[in-house]
Amino acid sequence: MIGTPNGLVNGCGGAPTITATAGTGTITIGGTGVNAAIGASVCTITVNVTSNTAGAYVNGAAQVTAIAGMLNGVTNQTLTVTQASLTKAFAPATINQGGTSTLTFTLANGAGNPAQAGINFTDTLSANVVIAATPAVTSSCPSGTGVVTATAGTGVITVTGATMNAAQASCTVTVDGPATRRGSTTTPTWGTSAGRPTSRRRG
Repeated sequence: MIGTPNGLVNGCGGAPTITATAGTGTITIGGTGVNAAIGASVCTITVNVTSNTAGAYVNGAAQVTAIAGMLNGVTNQTLTVTQASLTKAFAPATINQGGTSTLTFTLANGAGNPAQAGINFTDTLSANVVIAATPAVTSSCPSGTGVVTATAGTGVITVTGATMNAAQASCTVTVDGPATRRGSTTTPTWGTSAGRPTSRRRG
């Protein structure tokens, strides 16, 4: 769909009617003035597009319709949208009753390491496992620790709005939590709401 802002640029001169409404999936060029500049043989019109769903999207000649005054020379172009992935681990994985283990969440970027934004997840710890009195939250993600909610004595860790910079392959969030029963820590159950990276393409 068309991004916000749409980034519309008319490099063809004149005053054609160009419709590119943010949030829609159609770009319309009409009226007069396209390629109106004297001596121009090639000109461009660009617009930003975006997607909140990971996948490969092909746009080609079949998507260009209602052509008048020129041939359809469009070839298939592919836009690939990637999302970060999440893993986690306890260190150490076995502690004494009341001991402390550090839970590390690793966010790994997608292919090409694009900038990522709007990464959210909630981790609900297993019964008898709670966040330590001093959670000692750390983050190597650009969004920092301010997007992490980890309240001492509770069993829920929430990350809302984590980000990754372009070209950043991964980052981590860590939280300390003890087990209150004797024996090894229990692997927490957790649910992750899909992050919503924004990928833009001009053209």
